[in-house]
Formats: sequence, C-alpha cells, structure tokens
Amino acid sequence: MNKSPTPTSKDIFHTASSSNENLFMRYGLNRVQLLLQVYDNKMPSDEAAALASITIYDAQILVERACQVTRITTKRGQSRFTKPVDSETDTLSPLSLQYQSDLRLLSPLRSNAYQLRHQSEPDWQWFMLICRQRLSNSRVFVPFLEKEKKELQRFVDIAKRLLPDKNWLINGSETVLEKSIHSSHYKGMKQAQKDSVNAIHIGITNRDYRVKSKKSADNETDAAKKTTWQYSPLLRFFVHMML
Repeated sequence: MNKSPTPTSKDIFHTASSSNENLFMRYGLNRVQLLLQVYDNKMPSDEAAALASITIYDAQILVERACQVTRITTKRGQSRFTKPVDSETDTLSPLSLQYQSDLRLLSPLRSNAYQLRHQSEPDWQWFMLICRQRLSNSRVFVPFLEKEKKELQRFVDIAKRLLPDKNWLINGSETVLEKSIHSSHYKGMKQAQKDSVNAIHIGITNRDYRVKSKKSADNETDAAKKTTWQYSPLLRFFVHMML
C-alpha cells in the first residue's frame, strides 16, 4: 500500500507548508485522523474519504503525505512515527493519545504552532527538523547531548512559544542538569533527575496516571501523595500530524 520513496528534508517540510495548514483548517485533526484510520483498515479510498467527509482529491493528498511520514526512519531503518502491522504493511495513523489532558492541550498547541510558523518560519522549520530526527515510536521526548547547549536553548525558546513552561518536562542526570540548565531560562519547566540519563531529554509532560495511590489501613504514604510526571505522546502525535 505504501510504496512512496523515502522523503528528503525538503519533501517533508513541503508537507508541513501552508497548503497543509489549509487542509487542517478545512477538515480538522479529527477528520484527518479518521481518514487515516479507516484507510489502515483497508477501506477503499473513495469510501474512506466519504466517511471522513473529505473530498477524494484532498484525501489522496493526505494519504500520500501520511505515506511519506511512514518513510521517516531511524538509523536502524525503523519507522519513527508509526508501528508497522508487519514487514509488508505500514500504518498511516498516528500513535494515539490516551488522556484527556493531552487532548485539551492539542488545540492551543496547534494554534500557537500556526502563529509561530507565520511569524518565524526558520524557527518552525528547525523545530520540526529536530523533532523529525529525534522522536521515535518508542521515544516521545527529544534528546540533546550535553555539548548541544545552544541547540537545547533554541529548542526551549521555541517550545515555550508553543506551550507554557509548566507543560514541558526536562530530564537528565544530576550532573548533566547542573551543567546544562542552571540558568533562569528554564525556570517554570518541570525537571526530573535520573542518573541513568546522560543527555538532556525534553518533551511535553502530563501526570503519571500509572502511579496509583498506595493506601495503608489508615493513612496514605508521603510517596503516594506526591505528584509524579511522565512524558506525554502529544509532541510525537502533533509532529506526525503536522508533517
């Protein structure tokens, strides 16, 4: 089904151009996502377009662009944004979001992204390039090496134009964090220390709902009362759909 050639940076940035924005403004993310889902289920193109209430011409454009996204791969040749059904079949749909908190952030993230693109196209393209190269279907954060301080700072500057500081999580070992993010530039962003991480990881955050309260017969422990945070798949989902 998906036999498109491997896209270049120029190709994939073209899919995130103003024409793509017009399609999303016309149909919205939900209808585009529905189109890709039913297409994954082997529904004929014309029926998939009709079900999603998208013209067949625009549906073909969106499906072709989705095919290009499946060809964005890691160094090991694995798709960064989708999980293939098998060795022969790629899926077009983005990996889904699980929590309402992610869905609530999607609208302001999308609006701020359009504004950023109109005000500063180079920053937008650079941000998308970094995400395209470093996100993966198993990694929802963007890693930066300790030596990439300038790149990290630029990424953070752009990230804070997309969502408020409190919606971003930075993770790394204590040593790396002290060397890389000691300035007030990162104030307001959530931070977590993990000694096994020898780079800086940054991504959108949400509460870790997997951590369940552990109650004794009479009292909750202090650990159960403390809010913990995890990386949200929202950044990967958003970048996938914008590409």
